[in-house]
Amino acid sequence: DLPQFARSVVDGYAVQAQDTHGASPGLPSLLRVVGEAPMGRAVTQPVSQGQAMLVHTGSMLPPGADAVVMVEHIQGIVGAHAEIEIMRAVANDENVLHRGEDVKRGQTVLTAGHRIRPQDIGGLMALGIATIGVVRPPRVGIVSSGDEVIPAEQNPLPGQVRDVNSHALAALIQQAGASVTNYGISPDDASALQAM
Repeated sequence: DLPQFARSVVDGYAVQAQDTHGASPGLPSLLRVVGEAPMGRAVTQPVSQGQAMLVHTGSMLPPGADAVVMVEHIQGIVGAHAEIEIMRAVANDENVLHRGEDVKRGQTVLTAGHRIRPQDIGGLMALGIATIGVVRPPRVGIVSSGDEVIPAEQNPLPGQVRDVNSHALAALIQQAGASVTNYGISPDDASALQAM
């Protein structure tokens, strides 16, 4: 699962959302702070009714808490073991990222044929997947043909045309993710074309 545990997405206080219902600057909810969720460690101390726990962005949500009030909506002594006033109500799950909310165990993350993007690499690293099987991009060769076709940088004589197609095709092929080799222009001669 990603994330592997419920976590706060803001700096603030983990609470039971019901304790904040109706809270406003004119009528705040008063809660007792029972500790702080340490970063990078499991939180075992629960948050009960009437209590709050200081949390930081990314820290584990303590047992019993179902929402986080942003620090901007708190008044009082900021820190652990204090009383705080909640100036704004929060709903259940507000400011919380639940276990498996990004990716659930067993879920397909990338399918065969998917072109890997930078965000895919980040997602794979978050899942602990450092190596994946990939397919080499296709290689495409282009040959223009025709006695009338000349290189694009030359000035055409009457009856001649510049080689446009090989350059446009090369750009489209590269845009599609393949590598391109332009082999040049072949005259309208079967053996010359075959040799090229």
